[in-house]
Amino acid sequence: MFLIVEGIHDTGKSTLVNNICDTIPVIKPYIGKRLFPELVNAKLANVSEFALGTNCAVVWFAKYYSTEISVVFDRLHFSEYAYSIVKRNVNVDFAKERFRIIDEQLAEAKIKVIYLQCSYEAMLERAKKKNQVYSVNDYYDLQDRFIEACKMTKIEVEIIDTDVNDKDIVLSKAISFIKED
Repeated sequence: MFLIVEGIHDTGKSTLVNNICDTIPVIKPYIGKRLFPELVNAKLANVSEFALGTNCAVVWFAKYYSTEISVVFDRLHFSEYAYSIVKRNVNVDFAKERFRIIDEQLAEAKIKVIYLQCSYEAMLERAKKKNQVYSVNDYYDLQDRFIEACKMTKIEVEIIDTDVNDKDIVLSKAISFIKED
């Protein structure tokens, strides 16, 4: 089983990934921003190339090793689409073309996506705990792109609002979605 947890910054993705892995120990996390800390704040197009390569690697592993390994990814496919356009000024048509290529492959590999969403106020509250500040314009631009990705995808998606659900309910919904077949 391969799962990608998506959403704008500070929606609870890493918390959910950790809780899933604690609840289902056979699932191993892959959290790219922790393995490649030099990419956390990168804004150059080469990150797009890195993400494209990572998505291709996910497809390959899912197709050939998904019966042996269960992995949950923290931000990958939808995030690359949204952040490429909003933060790295990648051409929208180019980003959509890349999205569709990868999306088709991920869907064929039967990867699932959980998309976490929350209000700007909730995101800011979480960000303040880490001394982060995010612009309201970026938030709405990114949210629009994530919603667009949800509508374009061929992948099975579970949308969970972390504003109205506490982390135990978010985990419960995620586990139910993971176990659906």
